[in-house]
Amino acid sequence: IAGQPSAGDFCPTNMFLTGFIPNQQIGTMIKYLKKKGISTVYFVGNNFSSAKTAAAALQAGMGSGVLGTSYEPFGTTDWSGEISKISSSKAQAIVDILIGNDEVSFWKAVANDPRVSGLLKFDPLLTSALAKATGPAIAGVYTVNTYLPALPNKQNAYYKQILTKRFGSKATPDAQSVELWNAVMVLATALKSAGSVDGAKVIASLSKTSITGPSGKIAYTTSSKGFSTQTVFVGQADANGDFKVLANYGKIPPVPTC
Repeated sequence: IAGQPSAGDFCPTNMFLTGFIPNQQIGTMIKYLKKKGISTVYFVGNNFSSAKTAAAALQAGMGSGVLGTSYEPFGTTDWSGEISKISSSKAQAIVDILIGNDEVSFWKAVANDPRVSGLLKFDPLLTSALAKATGPAIAGVYTVNTYLPALPNKQNAYYKQILTKRFGSKATPDAQSVELWNAVMVLATALKSAGSVDGAKVIASLSKTSITGPSGKIAYTTSSKGFSTQTVFVGQADANGDFKVLANYGKIPPVPTC
């Protein structure tokens, strides 16, 4: 059970994920960008499979509206070259698929450069922890995810209550921890349904398991190749790294590429 997102291109028959894949994530982002009147974007990513899959999905959805693509190695700290390319492209928006410290330093660099600071900014991998680590520079950046801390449902309230009880003031409700929470609940539900810990029986049970967690409903089918239907949201960060929920796109089935 993998409590994480995926590029949707690796489908072993005994692996089940609780995170999103590109059609759920990038497909939703494209819908929101078009709703905002955005027709041109510049893509920046780290040089890894998920970024390349996301870029391909973005290209498929926006075609010639993708005015440029840059892939940078992990650990990049100087973004001046990419910012110059973004500015020269005349794109209306920036989309990034960066990881960890690269994500933080990129948005700080964008916020400090008047050539690009006013563009619409979309970070599909932005989590609460990274938003807070970035500081005021993250204000206004959009994200698309299966979980946002402000979701108004009973399961989310319960999750945050348990998280606070365990970690106190250090508790940070976040998509990554919710994916792991959901992974445990998915396995528990499948074990109960199978009435066994036999591998084949549990796998058969997992392939038709569904739960309702802090992020909404997660459901597997025998044809979903271990990926799940997800409820997908768009949010926007403020200067404190908190997210306002802007849109709920409902339950979106997975479309893997394997």
